[in-house]
Amino acid sequence: MIRPSGTGTDPLPAGPAPDAGDHAERYLLAAESLLRRLRERELHAIRHAGVALADTVAAGGRILAWGAGHSSLPAQDLVYRAGGLAVVNLLNVPGTTGVDVMPAHLGSALERVTGLATAALDASPARAGDLLIVISLSGRNVLPIEMARHARSLGLTVVGVTSGAYAERTASRDPSGAFLRDHCDLVLDSGIGVGDTELSDPRIP
Repeated sequence: MIRPSGTGTDPLPAGPAPDAGDHAERYLLAAESLLRRLRERELHAIRHAGVALADTVAAGGRILAWGAGHSSLPAQDLVYRAGGLAVVNLLNVPGTTGVDVMPAHLGSALERVTGLATAALDASPARAGDLLIVISLSGRNVLPIEMARHARSLGLTVVGVTSGAYAERTASRDPSGAFLRDHCDLVLDSGIGVGDTELSDPRIP
């Protein structure tokens, strides 16, 4: 067992060298690799997104964030994190946001319902000049696509956070055949692979 020293400043004792079965080491290496890829491929887009956010706030607009299912978690993090901007608001679509949706698969089912995003956005305080961040890992379901498309028609700037791999390796569930990234003013590619996983183990099918 490794324990921190009593001083709180001494380094932890070195453990055994990692091997292929050291999943903790593999996980951290995968995270570091993902961050490197984001820096290499997305830094320009991230900077542009920062400018768009700043310009919106400077002009008196609000920032709205939305995601469904597990994609609602980063949207909520933007709103509730200590030290965040007070002008960031969570756009809620009932039944799709939060881990308290029961049964759990209801949120995924609602992501395929046409008209839900339009109704939710029209009932929200969103207005022209605001900026909406739409977060969807796959970006292929009706709800995020409709959300982005309708928001732009209302005069909002839309920043999409999604995985480009899904658009390249899966089929859209929207009748148009489009993906979220096709209806955004700016797209940030999360770099996450299809399946939302980074590690595998030959012992687990």
